[in-house]
This record gives sequence, C-alpha cells and structure tokens, in this order.
Amino acid sequence: MACGPGTFHNSIANQCEIACDQSDPEGRRMATEVPIADPADDAHILAAVSSHLEKHPEDEEFRLRLKQLFGQPALA
Repeated sequence: MACGPGTFHNSIANQCEIACDQSDPEGRRMATEVPIADPADDAHILAAVSSHLEKHPEDEEFRLRLKQLFGQPALA
C-alpha cells in the first residue's frame, strides 16, 4: 500500500494515517497556530446583520436562522 506525503501506513489498522510532528512534545497534529479572529470582523458582521434586519423587518426566515445559530448554548 502506498501512502501520500505526510502520511504513513499503519499496519494494525491497514490504512494510511497522518504523520504527527515528532518535534511537538504534546504530540499534537497541528503544529501551527490558528489566527484569532479580529474583533473588527465581528463588528462588521453585526453591523451587516443589523442593517438587514432594519431594512427587512418581515424576514422571519432570516430571524429563525439567526435563532438557530445563536440561540444555542456555547460548547465548552
């Protein structure tokens, strides 16, 4: 079995798996930092949503989708 770059053959599972970075002491697979979102982006999105709701107060489908997205408790 041939595996692609950055992967190796796991003989126990008989499948290709992602090779972990051995230089990471915690054994994590993602060695790079994920950038944190800029708060200005959040403000821009909030302004766009507010503007839409002001222009289209009858858009109940949009309000229901927002409720589905933001009405749930945050995952820990």
